[in-house]
Amino acid sequence: MRDPSLPLQDALIRALRAEGVLPIVGKRVYDQVQSAPTYPYVSLGDGQVLPDKAECIDGVEVSLQIDVWSRGVGYVEAKQIAPRSSRRSTISR
Repeated sequence: MRDPSLPLQDALIRALRAEGVLPIVGKRVYDQVQSAPTYPYVSLGDGQVLPDKAECIDGVEVSLQIDVWSRGVGYVEAKQIAPRSSRRSTISR
């Protein structure tokens, strides 16, 4: 079985990089962070794929971790970015 989190990860990165979604971050959304990133940025952490089976379908529930990285003092900058980056998505096969 193909890992269902891969298309979701790709769609999530494209959605977060879209113009105007995260204006403070811009295109700095990574699944693998470069060695000397420009702050602030968003990265994808671990994910989880759980079976979600019913009598007539075989489904999965996919969760992906979104991390916000900032060098701003305190949490203000990260808290401005975080609500825009956390969205619940549902995909079905």
